Amino acid sequence: MATVSAVVAVAATDPQSQPGVALGALLAACAGMQFAATPVVAGQIEEMSAGVKYYQFKEDNGRMSVDAPLAWFKGSVAENWDVEASSMVDSLSGASVQYVTNRGGQIVHALSSASIRELRHEQALKLTRWFGDDNIGVGWSLSDEHDYRSETFSLDTRLERLDKNVTLVFGVSSSRDMIGATDKPDLRGTRRTYGGFAGITQIISPTALVQGNLEVIDGEGYYDDPYKYTMTFLGVRPVIQYDHRPHDRRGTALMLRYRQFLPSLDAALAVDFRDYRDTWGIRSQMFDVSWHQNFDNGWSLRPSLRFYEQSAADFYASTFNAAVPVGSSDARLGAFGAWSTGVKLNKQFDNGHSLDVSAGVYQQKAAWRLTGSGSPDLPDYSARFFMAGWQMLF
Repeated sequence: MATVSAVVAVAATDPQSQPGVALGALLAACAGMQFAATPVVAGQIEEMSAGVKYYQFKEDNGRMSVDAPLAWFKGSVAENWDVEASSMVDSLSGASVQYVTNRGGQIVHALSSASIRELRHEQALKLTRWFGDDNIGVGWSLSDEHDYRSETFSLDTRLERLDKNVTLVFGVSSSRDMIGATDKPDLRGTRRTYGGFAGITQIISPTALVQGNLEVIDGEGYYDDPYKYTMTFLGVRPVIQYDHRPHDRRGTALMLRYRQFLPSLDAALAVDFRDYRDTWGIRSQMFDVSWHQNFDNGWSLRPSLRFYEQSAADFYASTFNAAVPVGSSDARLGAFGAWSTGVKLNKQFDNGHSLDVSAGVYQQKAAWRLTGSGSPDLPDYSARFFMAGWQMLF
């Protein structure tokens, strides 16, 4: 979803997510952050397609792992109408960080003693109406697990201008989250989030394009993680700080992209940069570069390298001298840097079928932050991911 750090700033709002655990974060990190729309593709869908994918993500040191099969379909269902649909079930297992303590003289991010096993279901549907080269789309998605439910509605439009050399995209979204906890049956937390999006894609030559996207989000409601707390030992009895975060959060993300096709090499270069900042004090930057190399007989290979860093939230701390109204020691809210590498192998068959396999690693350290110092006592983190998929045209 790939460095998971690429979406830490957003995933940290999900009470159940850990770095690398929330599949939404996993998929976003594998494909690019949710704030950043992919480069637009002109025209109505001409061929129906369907496929299945399998995702696996494993945190090192015996922590959480995710296994997720996904099925999807997209195509034209009538003149001037397109539909896209997907369904996914992900299985989470392992141990996650439950509390932070300094009882032994050092900061320890202690894992839960009992193994966690959960299922999450997610469905998504989008309907698009075309008006010549322009369109309007309406989307819906639902993510549901035993203690967390999120439903999102979206509306977007795409406009082609200047002989299709310029594409403009605008969109809005609204989501409602409902948060509970296994050990807190009376918890009924809710959160509302609204988003706005604007993007422009400019073709600058027959083989190159640039894209800029800006998104703003405004959320209000329950952001705490009901499963986390901090125990700070200053004497015999500890100070216990439960995870409490601000009641609102506003964020802005700017994504810049460049795509260059090189005919002489039958290859393409992709470069992405993203800057994100919010009212919690988190600011992050991401730089991603990948190379798509085509070979004979329908083979292609895409290696990629990504760096991500973020500052800490204003209310983040590894210890607390006294309980405070707003405070958290969640590692996802700390300051750190991260590198991830990946490679994707694809085979396109003459009958319209295709197969792809991807694998990669992710490593995170506080010392790797480049624009400032990392959070003291933040533990190192590493994980691996694997993906395999099949697609057919019909």
